[in-house]
Amino acid sequence: MKNIQSSYVLWLPSWYPNKAEPYNGDFIQRHARAVSLTEKVHVIYVMRDPSAAITSSILTETKSEGELKETLIYYYLRPMKFKWLERLLSFRIYVRLYKAAVLKCLKEEGRPKLVHLYIAFKAGVIALWLKKRFGLAYVLSEQWTIYLPGAEPGFPNLPFSNRYLIKKIMRQAAGVMVVSDYLGQRLQQLFGVSKPAVIPNVVDEKIFFYRKESSHSANRFVHVSTLTYQKNPEAIVEAFSILKQKGCLFTLDVIGPQMPGLKALVRRYGLENDIFFRGEMPQEQLVKFVQNADALILYSRYETFGCVLIEANACGVPVIVSDIPVLRENVTDGFNGMFAAAENGVALSDQILYFIQNKTQFDKEEIAGYTIKKFNYTRIGAQFEVWYKEHAADC
Repeated sequence: MKNIQSSYVLWLPSWYPNKAEPYNGDFIQRHARAVSLTEKVHVIYVMRDPSAAITSSILTETKSEGELKETLIYYYLRPMKFKWLERLLSFRIYVRLYKAAVLKCLKEEGRPKLVHLYIAFKAGVIALWLKKRFGLAYVLSEQWTIYLPGAEPGFPNLPFSNRYLIKKIMRQAAGVMVVSDYLGQRLQQLFGVSKPAVIPNVVDEKIFFYRKESSHSANRFVHVSTLTYQKNPEAIVEAFSILKQKGCLFTLDVIGPQMPGLKALVRRYGLENDIFFRGEMPQEQLVKFVQNADALILYSRYETFGCVLIEANACGVPVIVSDIPVLRENVTDGFNGMFAAAENGVALSDQILYFIQNKTQFDKEEIAGYTIKKFNYTRIGAQFEVWYKEHAADC
């Protein structure tokens, strides 16, 4: 490793958008882009290609955009009869490739200004190794839902070895950052870490912005999510079935992975002409559905933040959300959204109906201006800069 102190920040994410999973950890990439406005950032990410669709051995790809450099390494390991052995070998390959990539980076670019671990497991193994071998302290960003009460899977469901490792990674971090106070409090309870810094997620104002639409009589709604247990999409379908029974006219565009079970539920309720499944798509495409909507609906059982909320608000679109503590950090009832009691399809339908009857009360242009000012790249990047300065001496 070069002995010189370099000016870049080394990012070690456990999730990151890639060829196999283009939306995996996309919020991490947006944070990296925000930081790159004021710092040189080198992201190194290693992942297994489970189907050999990308490579049949090992593939390294590097690209740069401005001050952001991304090195993505893919490896293939054929499926094995004994899954425990397959997991063990895969982890060993992961660590070996990650260490080699980091050593190459240190040799060519010198000692980083700071090491930034994003999501403790499993890239935290590399952060611990860097600290032990080179004395490089690291800071940690977290927004994994697994730590939250009611999460499925939850932290207690992890194997003992994983829980032990995560605790070690958390406690050895020079500083911890989260995207919400709610998550920060949870990490303090679980791991006894010092009060984490709170830096929210960022919204890309070049994609999500207010666009004045001609008035329309239709009631248009949009839901954007992974459609998993966490997001509780079945309750959303139930709520709209109740509205249909009351004679309400509406459309709901659902953007997310194809879920046959959810489609079957829509057919069972006779909502095929009201609820439309659009599939997964990049932000540049889904924004059109958001901008055309009267409101976005997110009825999650739990969240660490809820990126789609600020993206909708940036378009001037109010949100109808489950009344869980974390969402009250960024949604103000009657200003940029409304709350419905959680886990209650009837309550959600009541709030949607109330919104339909009162939607003109929301000032879409004001919502958009407020959101862009609070969550833009420059502002969030500056918050990272302050946090980095607090811990730069640790490295």
